[in-house]
Amino acid sequence: MEKDSETPWRCLLAILAVLLTAALRRRWANLPAPSSAMLGGGLLMLLTAVLATVNRVFYKVALVPLGDYVFFLAQFTTFGYVFVYWSAFLFNRSRGAISDGQLSFAGRRWQTFAWIGALEAGSVLLGMLSAKSLPGEILPVLSKLFLVFQMAFSKMLLKRRYSQSQLSGCALCVLGVVASAGSSLRLRSFDASPAVLFILSLALPALASVLKEKLFADARATLSEELNVFVVNTLGSSCQAVCVLLLLPVLAELQGVGDIREYLEEGASAFLSAPIWPCFYLAVNLFFNVSVLILLRTTSAVSVSLAMALAVPITALVFASWDVPLVGQGQPLDRFFGLGLLLILGGLSLYHGWLKGTAKTSKV
Repeated sequence: MEKDSETPWRCLLAILAVLLTAALRRRWANLPAPSSAMLGGGLLMLLTAVLATVNRVFYKVALVPLGDYVFFLAQFTTFGYVFVYWSAFLFNRSRGAISDGQLSFAGRRWQTFAWIGALEAGSVLLGMLSAKSLPGEILPVLSKLFLVFQMAFSKMLLKRRYSQSQLSGCALCVLGVVASAGSSLRLRSFDASPAVLFILSLALPALASVLKEKLFADARATLSEELNVFVVNTLGSSCQAVCVLLLLPVLAELQGVGDIREYLEEGASAFLSAPIWPCFYLAVNLFFNVSVLILLRTTSAVSVSLAMALAVPITALVFASWDVPLVGQGQPLDRFFGLGLLLILGGLSLYHGWLKGTAKTSKV
């Protein structure tokens, strides 16, 4: 019976994949050779969406053995990744992948890295303050404002103009993510104050992502070379870790943590008692973070968000179709899922000009 219920969705996905592939082949067949960069960007976006899906699944699995120590995992990733990124930074520096010019550029722009770290840390604080006071059903809807903020900040800081087809494509992606949630959305009244704080918590990382894109663009213009992703990852994460460390007492209190030292020791014991799945999540999350920056450097912050939008229905499909270890199989997909996936694919096609013309953004 379960196989019968899964078959329509697998058929739908197969049909969508065939149609999209045919459309892309038709489009690229009529383009000159230099447009192969579009193919590379599309493949990188697909890879990022797949990694985002695996990252979401492994995160859910990793939370099971950790129990009540989710806050420990968050701090472990924040501070542990600084060590990993610095190790990768030094390795790339030793092999010449990070030049003296890049180091000089990063030194001149240290304030931008500080702002990126502060914005991302502030987003964590505001998110904790607001999310617990909002109904869970409204969070996926409000979260789509992240894309709106990114487009607004890229227009202000990067002087980017979006065509009508790109704006329509982004709108379709937002509608697709909301539609893919389907019948799980049961919106009810809520206080405006925490909603405003939650929206502000989305604006901060949106601004941080555009600042990262500006760093890549400025480095490309002044150095005539691509800025290594580990320069941005390492310095941005280090600044974020410093800000989180300063905010740690407040963050711990918001999570109901009494004695921070005792809590971290107990969290470490829970981690070490069943380390396999949390370590799998940490490894995938590292690859995912790097792929996001590579995609951002290659395309734009908005393209990254659209790739994340594609990961939402794919993740729902994974949980509904497979018996995930420690988590089990989720609820079956409803009739809104196919509509949401179609809207997202249509939005991606419109934004990137895959099917009709090549959508371009111009800079003033």
